[in-house]
Amino acid sequence: MLWHALIVGVVATLVAAVVAGSLVGPWLQVAGSVGLAGALVTGSLAAGVGAIRWLLTQHDAVILPGAFAVLLIVVVLLAAAALLLREVDWLARPAFALAALGSAILFQVVLVWSYLTGPRPLLDVAMPQRAED
Repeated sequence: MLWHALIVGVVATLVAAVVAGSLVGPWLQVAGSVGLAGALVTGSLAAGVGAIRWLLTQHDAVILPGAFAVLLIVVVLLAAAALLLREVDWLARPAFALAALGSAILFQVVLVWSYLTGPRPLLDVAMPQRAED
């Protein structure tokens, strides 16, 4: 499920770099900005999904607060990265912003799509063991 979102995110980032580079110049600056945005957003969201998958194996009492903490950490780290990249001269800001937004939306769409279409058991129950005589 996570691999689907990662692969689509990488392919979409490459396509967005080519399209944005052809529409807005100079090509290399825009392509680098789009690639950086796609890698940053896709990587951070994939790390968040990995943290949530690990969190689901923990005690029930920490799942909801832990999921909120993971969301908060991902959002704060993305905001910090955006603030740090604000001072970079070569960054094409409109292309970076649109690519970051598009990568986030596409990542979520593919994640939901792979969850809805992926195989999962209807009932997750353990059968009782029969005692041997």
